[in-house]
Amino acid sequence: MNINGKVPPSDIEMEKALIGSLICQPLYLESILEFMNHDDFYDNKHIIIFEALERLFDKSINIDAVNITQYIRQNGNLDNVGGSFYISELMDYDSFDILFKGRIVKQHSIYRNVINLCYELQNKAYEANTDSLNLVSYAIDTFSKLIDFTQKNEVFKLNQVITKIIQNIDLQEKGLLKETVFKTCLKFMDFYGGGVAVIAAKPGSGKTALMLSCAKVQAKSQKKVGILSIEMNEILLTARIIQEQTKVSGKTMLTYKLDEQTKKRVYECDFFDLPIFINTCHDLNDKNLYQTISMMVRKFGCEIIYIDYLQLMESENMRDTELQKNSNIMKTCAKASKFFNIPIIILCQMSRGEITIENLDEKLRGGGIEQGASQIFGIDYVDITEQKKSWNEQDENKRGIFKIINSKDRNESPFGEKYFFFNQPKQVIEDVREMFEVKKDDRIF
Repeated sequence: MNINGKVPPSDIEMEKALIGSLICQPLYLESILEFMNHDDFYDNKHIIIFEALERLFDKSINIDAVNITQYIRQNGNLDNVGGSFYISELMDYDSFDILFKGRIVKQHSIYRNVINLCYELQNKAYEANTDSLNLVSYAIDTFSKLIDFTQKNEVFKLNQVITKIIQNIDLQEKGLLKETVFKTCLKFMDFYGGGVAVIAAKPGSGKTALMLSCAKVQAKSQKKVGILSIEMNEILLTARIIQEQTKVSGKTMLTYKLDEQTKKRVYECDFFDLPIFINTCHDLNDKNLYQTISMMVRKFGCEIIYIDYLQLMESENMRDTELQKNSNIMKTCAKASKFFNIPIIILCQMSRGEITIENLDEKLRGGGIEQGASQIFGIDYVDITEQKKSWNEQDENKRGIFKIINSKDRNESPFGEKYFFFNQPKQVIEDVREMFEVKKDDRIF
């Protein structure tokens, strides 16, 4: 029903995608039924079709388009769902991220339930004969049931989880499961599944360059990358991306005075159509962060999110300390990462002074950042201009050392420190997978 002339929250495309995915991959239906049922759908066609899935599942009947169509026909509802053609049409949707699709549909269902409940309570409150204590008790009881139901999927028996892992292995072998590894320009920094990673660096140490290099690698493997850029607008950030690929300086790009040959290089670069989505959210704060991440995932399909950078994000409550603000941001990112099952990478600006394994966690812990991170990387840049005087021409552009510190990793043991060449003037991290790794004992230092 419409309340106050507003259409209730829903996502019809996501409902279609969920049902189509389940018809193609019915193994996931058991997991979906743990937290939702046919009443969670908004479109009546989808209510009927999903109820058919439920009944077939209860009766241990094979779930496919033929059996679903037959069941719905027997109940006299085939015309109401648009016939067998509509059911077949649903199967054109991809079979990836089924649980994510289910959570989105469920989320909109909860929104509608809350709206309906509030409307019901409002009407009861206007009735003169309504007992106030009974009304409050009814409201508490009803909202408690909603809370219980939304948390229903948080408890799993061990054998259920093992079964899901085995199912995912089988789907991966068949090429029906999206790869959960998010490669970067540095192979030892690859991100796995969800979680929140922090990349911390002093000003001008290359954290944005590292972010863009990683984003490009991921986008080239057809991962949809979202960048929440608080520091730079879309023009400045894109100029940095162009600079990395074409070696045309960002300053030259921003003059908009390029010769025909240079323009051709820009148009022919291999990242022109990469799925990178830049959100110049200058008003991003700890309260609207979740909604912003949600929008990037739902509207643009982003599979990994970068935030550049934490300290520029505001706190909605002006009385919050920096510690409280940072802690809220990290909790929100952890919540979003878990719900959408995506990695979220937060860039963090450190105070000046050397970054070491010994002090990295300590500095971040004092700022309310370390606790919510599943991975922590520190970046430090060491200028070796003097040392390079004796180098050959091949080394001419290698102006400094890029030091990567890994002090925390919940997936495996931290690797400690690694050293790479970094072209600071052009802000370019070249293909370091193929580059010579520098050791401290190589007389560079």
